[in-house]
Amino acid sequence: MTDIYLHVGAHKTGSTYLQHCLYNSPAFFAAQDCTLVTHPDFPDGTPPPEVIDDIVQWRRNPLDVPAPESLARFLDHLKGLPTKSALWTYEGFLGEMNLSVTPALYGRAPGIVRSLGELLDGTPTKIAFTVRSFPDYIESSYKWVIRNNRSIRFERYLDSIDLDRLTWRPAVEALRNTFGDDNVLVTSYEAYRADSPAGNHQILRHFFGSDVDLSQFNNLDNVEHNRSPNAKALEFARLVHAALRRAEVMTLEDRRYVNKRLVGFINDTFTAELDPEPPLLMDADLKRELHARYVKECQELGISLTG
Repeated sequence: MTDIYLHVGAHKTGSTYLQHCLYNSPAFFAAQDCTLVTHPDFPDGTPPPEVIDDIVQWRRNPLDVPAPESLARFLDHLKGLPTKSALWTYEGFLGEMNLSVTPALYGRAPGIVRSLGELLDGTPTKIAFTVRSFPDYIESSYKWVIRNNRSIRFERYLDSIDLDRLTWRPAVEALRNTFGDDNVLVTSYEAYRADSPAGNHQILRHFFGSDVDLSQFNNLDNVEHNRSPNAKALEFARLVHAALRRAEVMTLEDRRYVNKRLVGFINDTFTAELDPEPPLLMDADLKRELHARYVKECQELGISLTG
């Protein structure tokens, strides 16, 4: 039976960089006898797009809706692969990035994890999951929401979030309780950002063993990261999306086309690297308070904030 390795996010914790490094290391995966399963945005990526679409719908109400049949079929497909293992990286497994849709931080993760445990029962499974400081996650997710499809102001976005329910604990404990402490690696974005190659190696050693030969793994230094939009970019994107929502002649496909072009335009024109004007979003006192809560939670869960 094929061992299953799942890198399940979270969003905005370096997943895109990790995925590029994984995809650009075919010799490494051949040496490990491992099938790499990538996000469908990558060329020739798997799983089939309908699997991701079904997961997106399911994760919004996993308690009342059973795990999608497409996900069950795809996991069965992975279990039957001829390789020793399969590594699937998808940062959207456990929750929504848009916190105005789900006011709690990955609040539905326990139900999702329980279903994953049932689907993978009897299959050797290892999990990697990365958390991020509460205020940084809120601000980063807001930038994504505005850049991609919404016109909401930050104040309203923040008001839609239940700050008392900002916690990674339910997701982390569900993963550990379902798959076992030794099979679950939980790291912090803060440590990953400080040394991304070391973070990649930590994840790979968790999956493939402490003595794995990493010489054929490519830690890229020229990957286009998800760049952060500056203040002008956020206001520009917000106004564009507000206008699109008022345009009755725009079809859904039209909006998707404009949005795709808009994201590319912002990435090339308004990012902080090209025109540094960081948006002032969250009140500094609230930011310090939420970060202190995050640090305390990481200490209690045994998650290191340093490399």
